[in-house]
Amino acid sequence: MLIALILLILFGGCASPTGMAVDQATSLELPNRLVGTWIRPIKNHPETTEGIRFDDNGRFGLIGIHTMHGLEWKRENDDLIVTTNTGRYPEPFETRLSIKTLTDTTLILEGDKGYFRGSWRRDDTSAGRITGQVAYRERIALPPDAAIHLTLEDVSRQAAPATYIASQVIPTLGCQVPIPFALYYASGDIDPKRTYQVRAAIVMDGQRRFLTTQAYPVLTRGNPDHIEITLQGVQPKQPLSTQPHSKTLRVEDLHLPATYSGQLERPSGNQSRITLNLYSNRIFFLRKPAETPADDTLASGHDHGRWYLAHGGRQLILIGRAEAPYKLAVKDSETFRLLSLNGSKDRLPHPIDLTRRDGLDPFEDPVPMTGMFRYMADAALFTECLTEASFPVAQENDYLALERAYLAHRQTAGEPLFTTLTGHLGQRPKMEGDGVQTVIVVDRFDTIQRHATCPMRNALARLQNTYWKLTELYGKTIQFAAAGQGEPHLMLRPQEYQMSGFSGCNGFFGLYRLDGNRLSFENMGATMKACPLEPNLEKIFFRALTATEHFKIFGEMLELYDGRNAVARFEAVYF
Repeated sequence: MLIALILLILFGGCASPTGMAVDQATSLELPNRLVGTWIRPIKNHPETTEGIRFDDNGRFGLIGIHTMHGLEWKRENDDLIVTTNTGRYPEPFETRLSIKTLTDTTLILEGDKGYFRGSWRRDDTSAGRITGQVAYRERIALPPDAAIHLTLEDVSRQAAPATYIASQVIPTLGCQVPIPFALYYASGDIDPKRTYQVRAAIVMDGQRRFLTTQAYPVLTRGNPDHIEITLQGVQPKQPLSTQPHSKTLRVEDLHLPATYSGQLERPSGNQSRITLNLYSNRIFFLRKPAETPADDTLASGHDHGRWYLAHGGRQLILIGRAEAPYKLAVKDSETFRLLSLNGSKDRLPHPIDLTRRDGLDPFEDPVPMTGMFRYMADAALFTECLTEASFPVAQENDYLALERAYLAHRQTAGEPLFTTLTGHLGQRPKMEGDGVQTVIVVDRFDTIQRHATCPMRNALARLQNTYWKLTELYGKTIQFAAAGQGEPHLMLRPQEYQMSGFSGCNGFFGLYRLDGNRLSFENMGATMKACPLEPNLEKIFFRALTATEHFKIFGEMLELYDGRNAVARFEAVYF
């Protein structure tokens, strides 16, 4: 509440408790040594700098830090409190730091958490500021969760897209137009010979409801650094739920393992059956017609890999050996629509509906596989390279040749060795207890090697600097329904190894450690709002982050693991 009150005063045009304008009240204070611009080199990019700016009216600006925006600052003795936000999460987020050193040239900040820790040097010439106000003519009140998005762009090249320079996101927090703003930029990014303009929008419930419809030139060629922006209202987009084939599917609805199949009509009039098997450990096997008779890879009629649900359960993604992912539309609760036989390339002239069949039909066609094989205490385990899934190995068919080769090559008991084979998945009785389990059946053993490992996967998204939307916790689909709030998500930034996100109720922050595929989170903190709409989501989300030991990325899906158990899954989102 205190943060909201301060920001209402600073940015909403609301009166201060003294009845005096904020700028006037603060201007009566003695000059603060902290006021000005401080910069430092960006980690791993020493030729590039980033900056923070403290204005004497309590405004706080960021320069060269495009994933976060500054809002306001205040000082309590040797403590510095800064408030920031992001475009995806406009609500203010507070960070408390300790001022270790403050001279005319040096600022050193400390604290257990916070991106701004470290040493800064003063350079008041490195940053500029555009001020003004945003308004619109429509007689519509803004809801408390509305936010103003401002962007400074280079528009010198008429035939080319505008070049991004800087941006700012201002939460309205219940205030109405006109609303004042300050947009900060790096002075070095401005060329007096070029042309710049500011573009603005008001975002409500995730949609842009008011936009600039004319140019607002600034800074160069005689243009000002203070502007009055008038926006125009636009109609909201049609909700996705009203569009055709937009059924949402939860992982729990699949009841795996399961088989889906459909018929492909050939130009000759012949039919070919396509079969897709999905397993609960996110493995798929796809049997399809050969694309060319001479092809001996994908045309063998098989592919396998990992699957996940995307776009809120409206799409099934298969990441296999094909050059591009397969993207199947969720037509209804038991039907997927296949668009291509070779990933998202070479689309079919007529999509094929794959319908769920009664029970699993585990086809036993031999498929080439590579992976790490190990044998210990009469138990054999094969971890397949493409899927990174581990399966017991059935002691039948050509298994004995594999075991003999392994015993001849290993140097220590249980040592994993790189193995190539031709095999298939089968269902066999469990060694202990009732029921069946999925196993690898070795149809033909090929080779085994020491000093070799699985090749690196081609992830379609990067762990760092990606907006990861939470989709599952401990195997349960997350369907976030709190209206007017940001969706649960996670972002990892390489600078200072800082993590931040939204839990469904509160913003959170902290640090992370990264070593290869090992990942852990520490020094986590969060805002303190109550969570009446999603009372358990935040608790389970934080428990999953705390338990995380390593990660995997398949396509655009991030999986966090505690040992062998996936505790959370995320989908990459791009804006």
